[in-house]
Amino acid sequence: MRHDFRRANGGAPSTTAAGLDGLVLAGGRSTRFGSDKRLALFGDEELIRRAVRRLATLATGTVFVATGPRRERLPGTAGAVVIADAPAGRGPLGGIAAGLERSSHGLLVLGCDLPLVTLATLARVACAGRAVDRPAAVRSARGWEPLVAYWPRRVYKQVRAAIDAGRLAPHALLDALAAVAVAGVRPAELSNVNTRDDLERAAAESSR
Repeated sequence: MRHDFRRANGGAPSTTAAGLDGLVLAGGRSTRFGSDKRLALFGDEELIRRAVRRLATLATGTVFVATGPRRERLPGTAGAVVIADAPAGRGPLGGIAAGLERSSHGLLVLGCDLPLVTLATLARVACAGRAVDRPAAVRSARGWEPLVAYWPRRVYKQVRAAIDAGRLAPHALLDALAAVAVAGVRPAELSNVNTRDDLERAAAESSR
């Protein structure tokens, strides 16, 4: 069942559900985790499977999975389109650029190591960006959270230009593109899994 964008947007009518692709960013190194964290279990499913499943609930178009410098078929990605970052070695922007190049509608982006981000928050981000055809992202006390974001198809050239110029910080690009800030998200939702202790804390938070 598709997520109800009207309900996630506070009950207001919404036209933003039509035409939405998803992008799971799963190309980061797992040096601090000690093994491939994409395959780490969160409850009864791998982090990568969880991220793909949740975006598939929201996306009406294609769900892409960017796996870094090479395409890797990972658990739970059978219904997604697996892509390599393009260009490779440019961090999250390389994955975002690769997804935007293939997207027909614009991308709702989720990092695979953010297991606590709710469907309601993802829907809010998509609605906020699509309503004005601009990038949108969660903004917390730490600043932009570019791995919980919406990137419209039309900004592909600006993303590539930033990469070609060596400007690889997604938060700086969100500023330059006048992104819409989605505030009021619980800090616990933005818990990033970098270590096994992080995973245990996220699992404990999920069970509350």
